[in-house]
Amino acid sequence: MIFISNKFYWLVGKFINDHYYSCENIFDKCSTYLSYYFGNSNYDRVYLRKMYMFYNTFPIYTSILNKLSWNQYLLLFDINDKIERYFYFKLSLFCKSNYYELNKLINIDVYSLFNN
Repeated sequence: MIFISNKFYWLVGKFINDHYYSCENIFDKCSTYLSYYFGNSNYDRVYLRKMYMFYNTFPIYTSILNKLSWNQYLLLFDINDKIERYFYFKLSLFCKSNYYELNKLINIDVYSLFNN
């Protein structure tokens, strides 16, 4: 089993961002390459869009991005509002929450409690 860090996901997102306008079908090409290289089909267009979103949400990579798991980021990327997404990011860092705790915070809509 290969362990892949958040930095890998960020770098793939950066690569897609840097070649988004100059390379036709960048998501399909990256999907084909990564699936072949890593020997699985987990790198579909939806998954690559999450990596693209990761880079665009955090355009400067810092070690603090390793404090959350990739699955926690996947939860955050399902939140459309950028401010709300950042709120849960900071809350998760502050509370040192895991995936299940973050999911619970999102499901009970803690953001609305603090936002009103």
